[in-house]
Amino acid sequence: MKDEKEILPDPQTQMTGMFEWLIMFFTYLWKRKIAIICLVLAGGIAGALFNYYRDAKYTAKLTFALDEESGMNGYATIAEQFGLSLGGSAGGAFKGENLLELFKSRYIVEKTLMDQAELNNYKDLYINLLINNEFPKRFENATFVPGQTRDLYHDSIVNVVYEYITNDMLNISRLDKRLIFVDVSIRSKNAAFSKMFVEKLLDNVILFYTDTKTRKAKKNVDVMVRELDSVKALMTGAIYQSARGNDLNVNPLRQILRAPIQRSTADAQVYVIAYGEIMKNLELAKLNLLKETPLVQVIDRPVLPLKKEKKGRLMGLIVWGFVTFILVLCIYYVKFLFERRKKVAIA
Repeated sequence: MKDEKEILPDPQTQMTGMFEWLIMFFTYLWKRKIAIICLVLAGGIAGALFNYYRDAKYTAKLTFALDEESGMNGYATIAEQFGLSLGGSAGGAFKGENLLELFKSRYIVEKTLMDQAELNNYKDLYINLLINNEFPKRFENATFVPGQTRDLYHDSIVNVVYEYITNDMLNISRLDKRLIFVDVSIRSKNAAFSKMFVEKLLDNVILFYTDTKTRKAKKNVDVMVRELDSVKALMTGAIYQSARGNDLNVNPLRQILRAPIQRSTADAQVYVIAYGEIMKNLELAKLNLLKETPLVQVIDRPVLPLKKEKKGRLMGLIVWGFVTFILVLCIYYVKFLFERRKKVAIA
């Protein structure tokens, strides 16, 4: 037991050794205080200059609410009481979080970029305006025109712009997944462009989302309308045929001569019944279309002038100076360890 106690390190000795080590390190730093101060000041001044010459950003944010049922639950309940169904949702692929990802899809972003906008009484494609604002030197000779067949060079530009939008410009958030309110924002160097682009992006999402959800219901309505028109034409023809037969002077003793009249009358009755059934199905199809059509209500739109977002020079001086100070400490600590080990090795 005595030998084990002698082997165990003494905590007081450890603390004394650590304290001496810190004193040695700070002494080492104090001898180089002028160089450290100069480096920290250089880093802070660089941060202040960076913030001063850095372009300001403008964030345009809009808030919308999504109601997928569009108030049709009451009609669906009434229809179910009669044994009828208005169908389910056709746009389940874009429910919840999937709808938010739709804003970042390549199809929606590229479609918005290729739409035409008007900025400062000048009409141009959104992608040209974005290149002029965000990449004025990198793609200074790149120009897109409506309906053009893009080559590999223009496709590569679209790829860069798409990645820049989804990673640096576009932000989508929903504070509570139980709520239907969604915030969408675009951050760029031009306030007017941020406002126009985020609104156009929402319009394209709503158009695509609505068309996807109601595509099947619209086809059902179109089929019902064509069938209704066809049966109506047959019914009208049968009624006129029966009326023309009744207008003829037919010998009452020759019953065979009345057969065409009776057939036309029977056909007209069948067509009337069919017309009524198709009309009922058409109304149900219209109700189903109304049920499937989502309601997107914009709550807040961005209003110019947008708030200018630019970090101050003092903030750059403090933050970059502090980061430089930490970096200098790490470098000098490594150098201090290297010199200590070198002295021990020589000794």
